[in-house]
Amino acid sequence: VRLCIPEVVWLEIAEHMRKDYMSSRQSLVNKINDEKKMFGSLVDISVTFCLDELNEKYEDYLLQIQKEFLDDPKNIFEIIPYPSKQEVIGRLLDKAMRTVSPFAAAKGIYGSKKDYTDAGFKDALILETFLTSVDEMTMGILFTNDKDFDYTIEENGKDNLFCVHEFNDVKELLLKNFRIRNNDMIFS
Repeated sequence: VRLCIPEVVWLEIAEHMRKDYMSSRQSLVNKINDEKKMFGSLVDISVTFCLDELNEKYEDYLLQIQKEFLDDPKNIFEIIPYPSKQEVIGRLLDKAMRTVSPFAAAKGIYGSKKDYTDAGFKDALILETFLTSVDEMTMGILFTNDKDFDYTIEENGKDNLFCVHEFNDVKELLLKNFRIRNNDMIFS
């Protein structure tokens, strides 16, 4: 059993962490400034961010915790690079232009009236990473909360590829595939 994380998901997690850190940091600074305005000279509130004090950037910290996560022997994950072959890029471009799943139409953001018919690029890249990393002799299970992948996995027509949304479904597939009965897993 190989547990894989598509590289695009790994990058997306890092981006969420960056944004959350910067947003939370700014929110704390704003709250402190608001309290200082409210209490005036009656309060002396200050905060020191450790990364600033160490002259480190959040990027360095992020790389450090990613490395620690991957180096931890308890974490048996493997980062799978996204496919960069010209044929895959061509296939993604074609799907984006024709709005083929997992690409979807999305309403404009920030007040824009433009509709985007190529929304879903990261999902498409995740799907292509999954499809290209599972050969015909192995079983591939895409574990996700995103139900948009269901149709594209079924449409692929391969009996060895599955999309599941619940841990128990993953467990059942593995038990069935390896012909293991639940009570076989109980040790005396």
